[in-house]
Amino acid sequence: MPVVAQLKIHDDENRFGVVCTLHIVCDNCGFDSQFKTSNRKNNAYEANVRLTYSMRCVGVGREGTNLVCGLMNMPPPTIRYTDTNNVLLKSLKKMCDESMTKAVQQAVSVNDCDGNYLCPVMVLWL
Repeated sequence: MPVVAQLKIHDDENRFGVVCTLHIVCDNCGFDSQFKTSNRKNNAYEANVRLTYSMRCVGVGREGTNLVCGLMNMPPPTIRYTDTNNVLLKSLKKMCDESMTKAVQQAVSVNDCDGNYLCPVMVLWL
C-alpha cells in the first residue's frame, strides 16, 4: 500500500511588506521547503514595487495603500515605503530617458537633420 504524505503550508510571520516566507512541511519525514512569495530585484521585492506602482498610478500614496491593504485583508506595505518609491523612481527615470532619446533620434532621422539644427517636432499635450 502506498504511503500518502501529509503536506502542510504555513507562514512564518516574517514579512517584508506584502511579501512573506512560506513553508511546505512533510508530516512523514519532516522535510521543510521554504520560499518567498516574491522575487527580489534592486534591493526591493517585486510585489512591493508593483503595489507601490499600482497605487501611484491611481493617485494613492502610503496612507491610501494602507487602507487598500486593510480592505483586502493583506499585510500593510513595506515599512521602507520611501525606499521602494526611490527604486521605482530610478527605474521610471531610466525608462523615460531612453524613450525620449529614442524619440529625438527618430525625429532627427525623419526630418533629415544632422543634429546641428533644431528639428521641427510636433508635441501634443493631452
